[in-house]
Amino acid sequence: MRLRVLSAPPSGVAPDPAIAEVVWRSDDGAVAAYGSSSGAEHRMRMPGLATFSWRDGGDEVVAEPVDAGPEEIEDAYRRCVLPMALHTRGLQVLHASAVRGPRGVIALCARSGTGKSTLAYGLSRRPDHELYADDAVAFDASGPGVTAVPLPFTLHLRPASAEHFGAVAARAPADGERAPLAAVVVMERGPELVARRLTAAEAFTAALQHAYCFDLEARPRRRETAERYLELTARVPVHELRFPAGFERVGEILDLLEGLG
Repeated sequence: MRLRVLSAPPSGVAPDPAIAEVVWRSDDGAVAAYGSSSGAEHRMRMPGLATFSWRDGGDEVVAEPVDAGPEEIEDAYRRCVLPMALHTRGLQVLHASAVRGPRGVIALCARSGTGKSTLAYGLSRRPDHELYADDAVAFDASGPGVTAVPLPFTLHLRPASAEHFGAVAARAPADGERAPLAAVVVMERGPELVARRLTAAEAFTAALQHAYCFDLEARPRRRETAERYLELTARVPVHELRFPAGFERVGEILDLLEGLG
């Protein structure tokens, strides 16, 4: 899907009160966006930024700016809107960063601020590894295997991480292509470095917690999402990784991740 940004001023059309809105909140509880659907039409309203809309079967997302520049709108589209738009079209997307290694793509799932972008960038600096995604990893489980689907992205590192690695901004490679999804790693901060493979039941619950879902109250979409995540966790190893804050043990963490893919 492609993004089209309107240049006209906001229309000021209020949301239809008859259409229920889904509310997405940031980790601190603040409202990040509202979503709604009416038939084949879908909208995602980000207060103070823009309203994005798209249609089933269409190939573009239209942005109506409120008070934001082109770079902010493009960033919101890539990080938040595109994953939701793809979900309404039946493609599943994990909230994850990813690196492509010799055996396929490793998806690193975590809450914002945990370090998934930092670790993905660190792993991509090792031989035979390259950045594949930042914040959104789409996957297709409809075939005999599970494949990762490339999406446009720009790497976002926090200042401390950029300083540690001497990093610069990184964008998606121009020739991104589908690749086998080799492993999913669900990450959390903890006092010790601990890694283990999850059981099938644990893997399904853990992976689903990191799913981009436009509206799980819609019964057909809820059932399809659950089925796809069951297929994902039945075919792809899912690991839990807990690690302490700071950079002292980054090398050990990257060694563990490298061994997965």
